[in-house]
Amino acid sequence: MLSDFGAAQSLRNSARHMLQTGNNVRRFGPKRVHHFDNVIQIETEVHHRVHSVYENPDVGLTGSPTMRVREWVQTKSFEYQHQFGINVLRGAYGEFTE
Repeated sequence: MLSDFGAAQSLRNSARHMLQTGNNVRRFGPKRVHHFDNVIQIETEVHHRVHSVYENPDVGLTGSPTMRVREWVQTKSFEYQHQFGINVLRGAYGEFTE
């Protein structure tokens, strides 16, 4: 699937709705995690906003002042992670609604 995106340059600004971690690949399978529904092209600025959400703690979301959103969301179901990723992308584009 990744070869369908062309050169590595074009992959640089891709984002997945779901975290592409070894744990998620083991839990849900590579076909599900790397599926076309999970990959989109985004601008670099939006990628930085999305990355910031996942890399920082959010006590209101995780219940912990030190747990990063990335760690928290990995405990959720495939469907939850997928929808959460869509919501984060919408937020990064200024359209976040809960």
